[in-house]
Amino acid sequence: MKAELKVEGCDPRPLVEAAPQGSMSALGPPPGLEEVLQNAQLQQHLATAQEWCKREGHSTLDEVLDKLDCLGAALKLNEVEKRRLDEAASLA
Repeated sequence: MKAELKVEGCDPRPLVEAAPQGSMSALGPPPGLEEVLQNAQLQQHLATAQEWCKREGHSTLDEVLDKLDCLGAALKLNEVEKRRLDEAASLA
């Protein structure tokens, strides 16, 4: 079981388990988010990331990138995964 990380300024409420990718809403994730996750080898977190974006009201990649630490905490990423996400985001 992964430890819960508290990141200042982030919503501490847990995300409900996201639905499988095939049942995502018609709106989809913010444009560019799927590519960032793929580049970070984290595409398995796309549905949960979309749920986080919806809950937080983020509709653009810039909004997501401004809260990347919060996204990482919501996805319960380990240090290696967070580093890959940061690197992929810096290229976006």
